[in-house]
Amino acid sequence: MKSKPIARRTVLRGILAGGGLVAVPLPRLGGMLNNSGTAYAQGGPLPKRFVTWFFGNGIVPPRWIPSSQGTGQQWQLSEHLQEIAAFKPYMSLVTGARALEKEGEGHIIGMAALFTGRRLINRVDPASETLDQMIAKKIGSNTPFRSLELGLSQANPNLKGVEFSRTISHNQINAPNYPIYSASAVFTRLFGKAPGDGSAGQSPAKARSRFRQLTVDLVKGDIERLRKRLGREDLLRLDQHLDGIQQLEKQISPVQGVKSCSAKLDGSFSDFTVAQKSGVPEDVHGAMTTLMTYALACDMTRVISYMWSLPAAHVDYRFLGIEGDIHDKISHLEEGDQPQFTKSVHYTLRQFRTYLEALAATPEAGGSLLDNSVTLLTSELSFGRTHSSEEFPMLLVGKAGGALRGDVHVRLPSTESTARMALTLLRLFDPTVERFGEGKDLAQKPIEGLG
Repeated sequence: MKSKPIARRTVLRGILAGGGLVAVPLPRLGGMLNNSGTAYAQGGPLPKRFVTWFFGNGIVPPRWIPSSQGTGQQWQLSEHLQEIAAFKPYMSLVTGARALEKEGEGHIIGMAALFTGRRLINRVDPASETLDQMIAKKIGSNTPFRSLELGLSQANPNLKGVEFSRTISHNQINAPNYPIYSASAVFTRLFGKAPGDGSAGQSPAKARSRFRQLTVDLVKGDIERLRKRLGREDLLRLDQHLDGIQQLEKQISPVQGVKSCSAKLDGSFSDFTVAQKSGVPEDVHGAMTTLMTYALACDMTRVISYMWSLPAAHVDYRFLGIEGDIHDKISHLEEGDQPQFTKSVHYTLRQFRTYLEALAATPEAGGSLLDNSVTLLTSELSFGRTHSSEEFPMLLVGKAGGALRGDVHVRLPSTESTARMALTLLRLFDPTVERFGEGKDLAQKPIEGLG
């Protein structure tokens, strides 16, 4: 049995004990699509999504840059990128580019070129809206949330009073979009209720003891009505979707926060203690990854900025056997090709792999969410030891609905600005865009060879 036609914006609704509304969005079901599954039944193509996945303190360039370029077997993954080797067919790697404007704080110059293409204000703050918001204006007007800004580690950045060190997303000058660090708060924003709380207007303790209900329980009426309209494949997809929400909601309360740590790192850092929430907890990252996947798959938003860690941040990596401050002692002072710092980069990429696996496991129109999205993986600089914005790390993963070929490494001359990547991404969502940025970092030509 095939599904009967279903409106693309169908939402399951319920009423909280205190009178508030709860809404459960749906993934893209077959009944929402045309007979070939390539577009919406009511017309219009399937959407493309854009995610920025940011991590702080940069990379080790010799371990990041492949020895060859080209497509397919013409290029092989570098040591760093081996951590996400399974996704090579989806990778569009661009190396060689740099920030051409050199005025500004060392950790921030590269971010300005890539995200705004403009010279920093007072050497530290962005001078315009950022790339994510430019894209959100083009593709986010018809979704419940034009964009989402999320974060994981709140480890203190080594940059005081610098807005770019707190968020990569800005609506305009002096209008930052700060990340949400609580998985519970993100759940509440998406579904209209706190995890496991079926009431409203009551103390959390009373709500948990008397009215604890899972979100799916509150929309049972709509679920049963919808089931009567679904074919076998869509019924399976719906059940998987609802089961996933239930499991996430059961698990999410314990991972709202992050364990604090106040232990000193070693004798040479007697005046430094690890800031509260300085870790990169995998359980919180797992919850955030699931929430991002739901938000994209259910078309609640098409643009997400995720700050896995902040620029120049004092992240606690002692669980990797790194005893020194990752920014001050390791990134800036470790000699050679930095084996200790490499551990932190490889760990970051393993967490990025978890996110990619979630996208790839989400079916959509004969492919997956990974096929219909593009994620920009980047940092604030390349080599932390020298504050270098040369060889700036820029990796795209995803096919962007077929607009990107994947499995390609393009190397640009060092005279080229990272702003060209921003222009390339903007043109994926609006081919009429002719330029990005100004001055030295003005880009008027997208990167060739990625499509």
